[in-house]
This record gives sequence, structure tokens and C-alpha cells, in this order.
Amino acid sequence: MLIVLCGLILGLSPPLASAKQSQQERSSDRYIHQLDDLSALWSFYKQTYIQHGRVVSLDEQGITTSEGQGYAMLRAVWSNDRATFNTVWTWTKQHLQVRDDKLFAWKWKGAVLDKNSATDADTDIALALVLAARRFDHPPFEQDALAIIHSIWDREVIRIGSRAYVTAGNWARDEDYPTIHVAYLAPYAYEIFASVDAHHPWAHAIESSYAILHWLYDEEALPVPPELIYLNRQTGHFTVRHPVTGASASFSYDAFPIYWRIALDATWFGRSEGPLRQQMLGFFQREWKAQGKFVDHYSLKGLPLSSNEGLPLYATVHALAFQEQDDLARLLSEKKLAHLEASALAGKRLPYYFQNWLWFDQALSLSQVRHYDEFLGFLRPFDVVGFSAHFPWELFAVTVLLYLVATWHPVLKFAFLICGFSLCLRYLYWRLFHTLNFMESGGPFISIALWAAELYAFSTVLLLFIQVGAGWRHQPVRPLEPATPAFAPSVDVFIPIYSESCEILEKTLIGASAMEQAHKRIYVLDDSHREEVCRLAERFGATYIKGPRQHAKAGNLNHALTQTDGELIVIFDTDHIP
Repeated sequence: MLIVLCGLILGLSPPLASAKQSQQERSSDRYIHQLDDLSALWSFYKQTYIQHGRVVSLDEQGITTSEGQGYAMLRAVWSNDRATFNTVWTWTKQHLQVRDDKLFAWKWKGAVLDKNSATDADTDIALALVLAARRFDHPPFEQDALAIIHSIWDREVIRIGSRAYVTAGNWARDEDYPTIHVAYLAPYAYEIFASVDAHHPWAHAIESSYAILHWLYDEEALPVPPELIYLNRQTGHFTVRHPVTGASASFSYDAFPIYWRIALDATWFGRSEGPLRQQMLGFFQREWKAQGKFVDHYSLKGLPLSSNEGLPLYATVHALAFQEQDDLARLLSEKKLAHLEASALAGKRLPYYFQNWLWFDQALSLSQVRHYDEFLGFLRPFDVVGFSAHFPWELFAVTVLLYLVATWHPVLKFAFLICGFSLCLRYLYWRLFHTLNFMESGGPFISIALWAAELYAFSTVLLLFIQVGAGWRHQPVRPLEPATPAFAPSVDVFIPIYSESCEILEKTLIGASAMEQAHKRIYVLDDSHREEVCRLAERFGATYIKGPRQHAKAGNLNHALTQTDGELIVIFDTDHIP
């Protein structure tokens, strides 16, 4: 039976037997690796693009935009990187929040180059502050956010009837035909704003955002949205062409984020907008089947105006496809994004704009993009699926069962010890080959040092087992008989005390007084010199000795030894009741 049991144990424990190489990698393993990659992308981005809190667009002549600052703040919150968040927010306040309201100048290089605001950046920064207040438990961030939210409503939102339209910036609100930037629409953010700002009807901004999208896809029947549309103040109608200049926007980089933003809104708040989301993906399904790629510039009829691939577009469309079209999401991931992500992880220089949207897409698909107000949200950090996948439930169950019956027979005790040590070795194996961090600076030193500490802890248990033994050869020891029947040595019972309460001492004195020993004397060794201790000792007939208050307990005991003459000495701490 023991041989069979040991064979079962060895089969269950990778450290003691070769792992089954034919098994496919578990989904939880992939998830863990993807989280590591996401963290590595953020670390690379920080080291490459963030300089003392300033996000530098290296492929755009080194400018800094409020948009880039907002992206970095959101990524820092979702990466749980408070230090970077604080640094970026401090720089943003000092250098971009320079207007007469709480909005942000959108462009900076050595000084403010354009003091106008960009609504997408203002929205992202305000949202990041609300989320940071929740994640980092720092309410002042929410107060900063509220000031920005109020300014967004006052300077960047137009009310027409019951609708509230979010325009492209502070400059658009005063135009004859206010400009609306389609990709700036962020209904998920307006929902969050409504939860902290009771003074403005942000629900109207959510309604108008979806009204614009329905107008584009249902009434205008456009395959892709333009970057800009225009609002007629008098009628409340939209136009794709500017009513005065006749200018019409096309579909390019500034429109790409709308797919990710709608995907995030669906993830956080659901919305019964499934048909609209399907319409938004329709063009890209057809384009992929026909061309196998997306370019970075299309006419509003869906005709390509460029031969360059739209790298950020792959990421933002993938985010929406991940919600609605599994096949398209899988194809984009396998054919385009996997290779691009590998290049980014290898440190290859990719466009700054793509670096951001690649990370946002991956973070959303890995459920790392959160608003931190979810029901039972405190349970989310624990990866139940990953834990269950790696935890050896069978071996653990066998170990627990053997523990319950280990005292029945030496063979069962031996089997229990094998199981217990197998669990420890399996854990150390998993830590060594699946958890060490070699991606980030300092990662190898920290992770290997922690593993070595755990190995040391296991070695102490193993050495203790070797020294003490398993106990299956233990024989009961016969009590020693006195040399002569009349032998009865005197016993001095020492009870040292310093700061313990008299209630604890009293219980120990009761136990010492009840000891069955003919020639015993009880001594209370008091290093605190308290009168109540002296009175308590006298009450129980114990001798009270003031301690020297030198060398702690050892000094107290040595001092008492010079004043007593018992043949045997028994020492009980104040809280050790005999």
C-alpha cells in the first residue's frame, strides 16, 4: 500500500517527477504571463517617455500634450503605480493647468505653446484623479477632479434643449457651429463624473454621445466616423461638412480612440447598445476579409487614402471586437497585435501613440481597466482561477487526510511526511520556474532573494526534522526512582516579573502553591519594585525579592540565586502557570 501511495504522490508532484510536457499551457498561465507583459510595457514606457513627470512624444519633435499626460495618469492608476501618478500629476498641474479655469493647456515644449484645452485630455485627467482617489485611498484627488469636472461642464459642454453636448475644447463652445470631436466622447467617464458631481446632469452627456453615434451610423450610414462633426445651435442638428467653409473631416488617427472608449463603456456599464457596436465593427470585418489589414486613413465612404497601416487602429478595434466579435478579435491578436507587442517588449521603438493604445487594449482585455467601485470589488485582486490552476488540490487533500490518521500507524506517519515535503518542494519549484521576474530592473535580485529566503525557511524545517526525528522509534521513558526512598530535595520556585499585571501573576501563584512538593519555597522576583506585587506575594506566602534592575531577566535571576539555597530550582515566567 505504501509503495502505491508513494507512486501516486510522485506522480502528482512535478518537483519529484518530470512534468507532463504534453499538457497544453493553462489559460491561467497565459493570463499571468500577459499581466507580466503588461507590467513590462508600462515599465518600458516610463523609462522611455516620462521625464520627471513630463510625457515626451519623441516621434513628434519632443512636444508634450495634455492628452499624453492624461494617458500616463490613467495607466499609472491601472498599474497601481502611485509614485509615477504623483509625479505626472504634479508636473501637469504646474505646467499645463495655467488657464483661468481648471482645464489644461494642450501643448507644451519648454513653455505653453497653445493655451486652449482639449476635452479628451481634460476628461482623462479628471477620470484618472477620481480613480486614483479610490485606488490610493486619497480623497484630495477627488477634490482636484471635481474642480476639473465643473470646468469641463462650464467651458466645454453646450446645452441645447434637454441635451448636453461635449465639444472639442473651450474654443469650440463659442463657435457659430461648435465642433464636436467624435473620438473625445467618453460616456463611461460621464457616468463616473455623475457619481461624484451632483450639480450637473452628466446623464444628458451620455445620451448625446450615443445620439451622435446613432446619427452617424443609422441616419448617415457611414462605415467609419469622421474625426469632426459640427452642431447647429439653432436646430440641434449635426453636419459632417462645416456649414460655412464646406470642410469635411475624414477618418484617421484622431478618430481611432472611439472604438476603445465604447468598448470600455460596455465593459463597465453594459448599455443596450449591442447593435450599434456591431455596426461600428462591420466595416472592419469587411476590410479584414478583403485586405487583411487596416490603413491609417479612410474617406467617409470607407475608401483607403493611405497605404500605411494604422497600428493604433488595430488596438482600438480589437478592444471593441473583444466585446462583440470573437473571431475578429482573435485574428487581429494573432496576425497583428501579438507581433507588435513582442516588438514592444523587445524594446523596439514603436510610435508613441501606438504604445499607449496597445497598452490600453491589453489592459482592457485583461480586466485591469477598472473604476474601483465594483460590487465586491475587494475580491478582484485574488486570482481564483489562477490559484486553482496551480494549486495541487489532489496532493493537498491526500496530505490533510493523512494528517488526520498519521498517529494510527508509523506507515501513515511516513506517508504524511512525504506528502508534506512534496507540497513544499512543489511550491519551491513553482516559485523558481514560474514566478521570478527577469523583465524589470531590480527584478532578478528581488525575486531571487525572496525565493532564497523561502528556501532557507524550508531548510530550517528540514534540519529540525533531521535533528529531532520523526518519532516513530520513540519509546516511553520510565520515570527515574530516587536513590533512597527518603530522598526529598528542597525546591525553590522562581517567578520573575517586570511589567506584567498582578492578575496574571496571581494565576501563576495559585498554580505554584498547588504544586505537590513537600519542600518547596516560592519566590517572586520583582524588577518593577511595585508595592502591589509585594502584597500579592505575601498573600500567597511567597518570598518577595526586589530585583537589581540590571541585565533584564538574567540579572533578576542571578540576583535571586545569591539569596536562596534550594537544591533544585524551577523557573516560571509570570504568565507560565504550572
